[in-house]
Amino acid sequence: MTKTRAARLGASIAVAWLLVLSVADLVVPPNLAPDPLFALGPLAAAAVLPARATAGFAAAAAALVVLSGLYKQNWDSAQHWVLLVDVVLVGAAAVVIAEVRVRLERRFAHVATIAEVAQRAVLPTLPDAAADVRVTARYQSALEDAVVGGDLYDVSLVGCRTRFLVGDVRGKGIAAVEQAARVIRAFRQGAAVQTSLPDVARHMDVHG
Repeated sequence: MTKTRAARLGASIAVAWLLVLSVADLVVPPNLAPDPLFALGPLAAAAVLPARATAGFAAAAAALVVLSGLYKQNWDSAQHWVLLVDVVLVGAAAVVIAEVRVRLERRFAHVATIAEVAQRAVLPTLPDAAADVRVTARYQSALEDAVVGGDLYDVSLVGCRTRFLVGDVRGKGIAAVEQAARVIRAFRQGAAVQTSLPDVARHMDVHG
């Protein structure tokens, strides 16, 4: 699910919750007070919406509590003031949660972008052909959200020897990209001087 669809779904759930609860507040007996449940609206919004939109839902929840008190004519009671303060505090907390979540998402996206650029820089641009072998390569992560990892490939053409390297180091993130770069470097060094594949592998094991 994309972030846009998630935001729309979260906003729809929050709106539906406030509307349903408003209707329920009109039909339940006066001795029942579902007003604290209005706070769940901004909390639902905080999971997927930015702080400003969450603040809108928090304000709407507080306004609905006020309207409920006016409708039931218990606005002056201490209990209703406590309910209003409860909804306002939960709404404020929801706004803070939304702001922290957005900042963390931006930081993660920034780090992921840097790591992905680093991985693209590590993976070489292969020639169209090596000796009599046509070469093409495409990198695509198996998981949509795991665009950064230790996947690697390379090709070496030394004299009449054409050698390919395809691998995946353990782990994800920057550390895996760094290890993939070391493996590619060791492969290029070993393929350039070693005459057999076992010798290339031993060279990589020592220098990789």
